Amino acid sequence: MRRTRGERLTRRRLPSRVAASRARGSVAVSLALLLAGGSAVLVLGQSAGSAVLRLDDVGAWLASGARGIVSHINGPSGRADASVTINGTKGHHLTVAQDGSSVLVTDTDTGRVSRIDPAGLAVTGQQNFGAGVTVVAGAGQAYVIDKPAGRVSRIDPTTLDVLGAPVAFGSPIDSAGMTADGTLWVMLPVQGQLVPVRQGIAGVTVPVGRPGDQLSLTIADGVPVAVDATAPALVPVRDGHPAPELRLPPPAGSGRSLLAAPAVDGQLLPIIVNTTSTMLLADLAAGTVRTVELGSQDPSGQLGAPVVAGGRVYVPDSGKGRLLVYATGPGRFEAPITVTSGAAELTVFVRNGTVWANDQSGSHAVMVRPDGSTQQVEKYTPDVAGSASTTPPRALPRQVVVPPSQAPRNQPPIAVPPQRDTPRVPVTGPSPSPSRPDIQPTVDPTAPSPTATASPTPTPTPTPTPSPTPTPPPGKPAVSVALVGNGPKTTATVTAAATGGLTSTVTLTVTPLNAGETVTSTGPTSYAATLTTCGPRTYTATATGPGGQNTSTVSFGKCPPPGGIHLDQSNYMASLENPDGTRVIQLNWDPPVSVQGETVTDYVISYYNYSGNLVARHVTTQTSDTFNAFPTCDKQNPRDERQPTWTVVARNSSGSGPSDNIGIEDDCRYGGP
Repeated sequence: MRRTRGERLTRRRLPSRVAASRARGSVAVSLALLLAGGSAVLVLGQSAGSAVLRLDDVGAWLASGARGIVSHINGPSGRADASVTINGTKGHHLTVAQDGSSVLVTDTDTGRVSRIDPAGLAVTGQQNFGAGVTVVAGAGQAYVIDKPAGRVSRIDPTTLDVLGAPVAFGSPIDSAGMTADGTLWVMLPVQGQLVPVRQGIAGVTVPVGRPGDQLSLTIADGVPVAVDATAPALVPVRDGHPAPELRLPPPAGSGRSLLAAPAVDGQLLPIIVNTTSTMLLADLAAGTVRTVELGSQDPSGQLGAPVVAGGRVYVPDSGKGRLLVYATGPGRFEAPITVTSGAAELTVFVRNGTVWANDQSGSHAVMVRPDGSTQQVEKYTPDVAGSASTTPPRALPRQVVVPPSQAPRNQPPIAVPPQRDTPRVPVTGPSPSPSRPDIQPTVDPTAPSPTATASPTPTPTPTPTPSPTPTPPPGKPAVSVALVGNGPKTTATVTAAATGGLTSTVTLTVTPLNAGETVTSTGPTSYAATLTTCGPRTYTATATGPGGQNTSTVSFGKCPPPGGIHLDQSNYMASLENPDGTRVIQLNWDPPVSVQGETVTDYVISYYNYSGNLVARHVTTQTSDTFNAFPTCDKQNPRDERQPTWTVVARNSSGSGPSDNIGIEDDCRYGGP
């Protein structure tokens, strides 16, 4: 059987003394290959045979929120071989982002992100980013996504420090995903746009739908794809531009949301039409969509986003704790895979070709190998590497890269905490009196053996009473602000998380605040800004509590240009005629629909004659205009079938919106009476 390079390195024996001189060169070559391939074999436990964990193995880290632990499952064996407890997370919802040498665990209830070092099997850093955040990691990059606030922060995946200033988009984020080149793609449904973020800097936005459409994001075969449930359609983005959309058939549409995995390998994208038992299989390469009915599998009403691996589609059915399996080649269902005996919160993902279905709140999981074979996984396994580790951030002992054959057989376990429940004092001489275990008699070894009558009463030496652990001072409350709009329609929601400390008051200020503009509270943590103009503003939320004060600031630049003006035949009147034959044109229109609260400074109306030449251009702040000398045509010598036209464009400080034009139907166009 052919072995991979990693297997040869792991199982290789040391060269014998006879061949030592010959092996020196090959050892150097092997080390070079090892470093070039990014592989490392680390001795982590008590024995070389049971505690070797490769950083690039085919295993996975699975969270157990009920117990507040994260377990590593060995791919070949399907058994837990390491676990780390995340203090303070028991009973919370945990998510895991695993990429290379970093495992980032997010407590979505509190917003605290913990980094697990896979080599040391301990938490090496923690940061609190506010409740509700998620983390996306890959290609050596990591970002904290604050969806309600519409903000992403680039962080160092090793230290969790924030790198540079956060990127604020001005509207909530639906979803975000990362491509292999390290680009983070952020979906903004309110704006109908997808935005690339590279090295913490936002790039050129890509329009992928209409503002306000129900948009989400998936990465298919390394390409970002917008899932538009309103259209309904799929819009791939290639080279920074939207590709032709792939329309989705019913029952998609009609307000139904679409469930797609965050990422799939290959160009087959399975989608669940929510509130139905229908799955759509979109072939992005062929531009076709198949409809698969799941009714024969008796699904529950709690289906999740399906994943693809090994020619099969796996659909999470959390209502029944199982996976529905559809083989795409023959086009038929296979037997469902049971994960738990009842309903469960299933998290399903694919890693290195293996499907992992994890019960977030329980001890069970299932791994499905690329060939379709399954294995039940028990995450709560005692006495595995790291199971005795504590989680407060601390420096790890230096790890040594050693082949398993050279590992010491009696290496102590990692980071066993000292037992502090019962203070101990070294004992010399006879055992203490059973009635006073806290007194230790002192014995002089040069003194003669005492007799029963002459034995002096030893002076008691009380055991020092441990100092009580001081109560830590209250921390500052965590606070964040999420905005919708950027102008007269701006609303703000302030979130004060109790994880940092108790909150007494929450306030919001807006600067600059011009005359006549106000910010009023509309609820315990919501505010409405009544603004007269659109422009640069800074929104500062302040939370005050016993532990102090904390602030969060979001700034916006100029608001977007206005939307387009829609003209139709009912918007004008051209029946008035002057004595010289010219006519009076009266236009009326409605203001453009405001999506983000953008304002309109003025309107530009352009008039064109029968030959298409510009006759006049008016600027007005009203939604109507009159041109009193529009030229007439020579009815005896008509030009051609061209029409007189005019256009209306709305403007503000950020630019002009789309234009719309309309023409006049009259006798001149058709050669007169």
